[in-house]
Amino acid sequence: MGQLIKSKFPAVISSERVNGEITLAGNLVINAKSSQYGELIWKKNIALDPSSFSYAGSLTWTEIPTMADELIKDNLVYNTLSKELEKFYLKALNLVLQQIDPAEMKTVADQAKRADKKGG
Repeated sequence: MGQLIKSKFPAVISSERVNGEITLAGNLVINAKSSQYGELIWKKNIALDPSSFSYAGSLTWTEIPTMADELIKDNLVYNTLSKELEKFYLKALNLVLQQIDPAEMKTVADQAKRADKKGG
């Protein structure tokens, strides 16, 4: 009888749908600079609360795909991430609106004008 030589193909090919969890997080950094010289007048760093969500793909894969492959080829993954990003951005913008004080911005605007007058 012959001898089995190493095969390039796996004995069993399985295919599976991918699912997982994604966490969106980060910081917003807002800078106010004088318009003429770009002198930094004010800076605010706002930490964004992490937002996690589960996703499940619609495609069947024979190998473990990269996240990029999932986003490019699987519309269900792409659409899920897009919807969650919209929610995350909305929360971030609402947080900015809560964190910025109009009276403080008036002071910042005055400081910017003074910085431009003195030449940066």
